[in-house]
Order: sequence, then C-alpha cells, then structure tokens
Amino acid sequence: MNTVTSSSVAESLVDYQKIVDSCDENIVFRGHSCDFWDLSPKIWRNEYRPESQLDRNQDLALFYEWRVQAAAYEDNIPENDWEALAVAQHFGLATRLLDWTWNPLVALYFASNSISLTGGRVFGYLPEEYVDVHNDPLDGTTAKGEPPVFIPSPSTQRILNQKARFTYHSSPGVPVDRIVFDISIPKSSKDKIQRELHRCGVNDVAVFPDLDGLSRHLNWMWQMGKMRSEASEAQNHDEELLDIPAYLRRQAD
Repeated sequence: MNTVTSSSVAESLVDYQKIVDSCDENIVFRGHSCDFWDLSPKIWRNEYRPESQLDRNQDLALFYEWRVQAAAYEDNIPENDWEALAVAQHFGLATRLLDWTWNPLVALYFASNSISLTGGRVFGYLPEEYVDVHNDPLDGTTAKGEPPVFIPSPSTQRILNQKARFTYHSSPGVPVDRIVFDISIPKSSKDKIQRELHRCGVNDVAVFPDLDGLSRHLNWMWQMGKMRSEASEAQNHDEELLDIPAYLRRQAD
C-alpha cells in the first residue's frame, strides 16, 4: 500500500522550501527530471532486466568485472563491496542501487533539469531499514520488506557533494511504499528554479565536481546568456569574442 501523505506543486525555490523545511531528518530525497519515471534502479529496467530468475545475479558478475577493470582507472576503489558498488553506481554501472540524497536541494537540482520535455518530481522516502555494509550480502538474501537505505562513505567527491544515499532493490517489483511526499515541478518553472539553485551554489559543477560537471556548467552559463554578455564586453575592449578566460578571471577574483 502506498503511503504518500503529501502531494504538492512547487513553482519556485521558496515554494519547495516551505514543503521540505519541516521534514523528518531521516527522510531521503530523489529528483526526477521526467515526471513519469518510476522508482526503479537501472538493473531492473527493461533494457537491463534479467530474462529469468536464474539470471538474477548476473548483475553481480557485471559489478565484479567492473571492480577488476576499474583498478586501471582509479587507484582508490574501496575494498568493501558495498562501498565499491556505490562508486560503480555513481559512474553509471547498472546496479540494484537507486540514487537518493540527504540534501533536498540536490534532489530539486535533478528534478528541475531541463533536458526533459516534461515536468519533474521530487520524492521523499522515510526508510525503516538500513544496509549493514559489513554483514549484509550483495545478493539481497537478507532483505525483507521495502528497500533498505545504504549510507555510503564519502569515497569520491561526487558522493560527498551529492550527499548520496541509496535504496537497495534486491529483486524487481519491490515497491517503495513509504513515500511521504511527492512534489511536482512544472516544466515552465524548471529554468527559473535552476537559476535560483545556481544563486545558492547548487549547480552542475557543485553536484558533479569534475571536468564533466565543469563542462556542463559552462554550457549552461552560455545558454543562459551570462557568458555571452561578458564575451561581448570583452570584444568592446578589443579582446577576442571567445576570450573566455576573462570570465574565468572574474570568477577567481
């Protein structure tokens, strides 16, 4: 049985804060940029989902293969399987983990992402169970009821900045029933909310603190017209139109 206790619409950051400010401190948040996506981890979606029960643990073989090969790209992969799984999840591997965050503004960032042509949503989940990273097996044989929450160590900058939490879905179709609120973000409000979050320091480069995030952020700044106007000012001072370091120098001052 679904236990949603609040369904609201937020057209601005102020609207959103009014809804989440009184939340239980144990609630975790998830933002969807597309309002019809369901709460299902990548490995249980149609394009990855095993065809039979006999194949259920093939995703673990995928993870262990990732673990072996990841050592060539990253020196600090955690020894604990759960912690390593969190890193794999954050870098796109199909796993049984579903991303959540302790920070409601990070969830709103994902929900207001304008890539989608629909509205967004933010869910709040109040967990009952938590993963014991030292004793619970990855195959989920000890999981009971709703998905437990896994709180990872901040082993990467992404995990730290996103205040990452995960639900662990041991099998397909396990419902996430303890949704305590479901906030709709209208498509028409997404750009405004992204600008409001940017003024609060929540943007692409804050959520993805690497070269990927930097590129996304500068692309967004350009699209918003901020860098275009500064490039024009630089041209007026006999500088090249695309002399972007003028912008970067101002940011460093």
